[in-house]
Amino acid sequence: MKKIKSILLFGTGFGIVCLTFGLILKFGGILSPILMIDQENGERYMPDKMCCSIFNYEGFGLARTNEDGWFGPAFHDNGENDVSLAVLGNSFIAARQVFYRHNFLSLSEAILQGERRNVHLFNFGKETMPLREALYIKEELEQKYHPDYFVVFINERSLGNEGRYIPFYELTGDSLTLNTDFQHKPFVKNYSKLEFLTSSSLVFLTYRAKNRIPEFKEIVLDKFYPSENEAEADAKIDREVDEVDAAVIRKFASDKRVIFLLDINEKRKEQIRSLVNGAPIIDVKTALKELENQGVDPYFWQVSNERGHWNHAAHRVIANTFVAQLKAILDKEKS
Repeated sequence: MKKIKSILLFGTGFGIVCLTFGLILKFGGILSPILMIDQENGERYMPDKMCCSIFNYEGFGLARTNEDGWFGPAFHDNGENDVSLAVLGNSFIAARQVFYRHNFLSLSEAILQGERRNVHLFNFGKETMPLREALYIKEELEQKYHPDYFVVFINERSLGNEGRYIPFYELTGDSLTLNTDFQHKPFVKNYSKLEFLTSSSLVFLTYRAKNRIPEFKEIVLDKFYPSENEAEADAKIDREVDEVDAAVIRKFASDKRVIFLLDINEKRKEQIRSLVNGAPIIDVKTALKELENQGVDPYFWQVSNERGHWNHAAHRVIANTFVAQLKAILDKEKS
């Protein structure tokens, strides 16, 4: 009887400690899952959610998603003279590795407003967003917000499709068609029943540490990119932009409100230029190369001695380049 009582007391105490620890992790934004699966739209960030990048091998960022489930200010258009730009892209745009005030979008908007330009940049970046999903999100944003321009980010990781729980465009014959097969996968169908697990910071911590459940880890753990070795990078560069991505890029370019933002090697850049048919391009790769020539690697993180996403120096350089080229594009549109 004494042993049973001791076990019950220990179990109760352990449960209270776990609950308290979980609440601290969750409400302090120290460690909490940020991705969810929407039955219709696929993987999305949870709205009004504090998250940090404490388990990322790169920088440390602390940010809250807005009521629509994106980082930074929620979309707004204050007047006729305002110019709104919806920026779409993968984790380089979401930029969870830095505080949002250090993101190039925030820095760019501050520069523009300092010059008395009513230009507002809205972050619609999400981890592992391929161009094939970005086209779907563009259509969604167009119906919901009607921004003046769309900025579509392209780097190596924007190309191809990783087959996660997302809607994406594919070619059927010569036409782009939307693939929503993810909706019928057993995991997605049962997701609502497992939601208490996906929102648990303790479960998130356990899976981050153990990384043992392959199906669950993609959504509960988010996805952080490992750095590629040179051989992998060279192999990608040698491949042509495939026919699906080419069709998606042409579809984007058919909208005169689309501006392309490129951080990509010269060979790919020339392929993309041939596809966009004169659509405006903001090229930040040249500025990043200049930074490298000055001895600063824009992808290097001293905290882990690894290369990955843009670091703080890169965001500052990109902001200056982005603003200069964007102003030229907007001024040309006015004339």
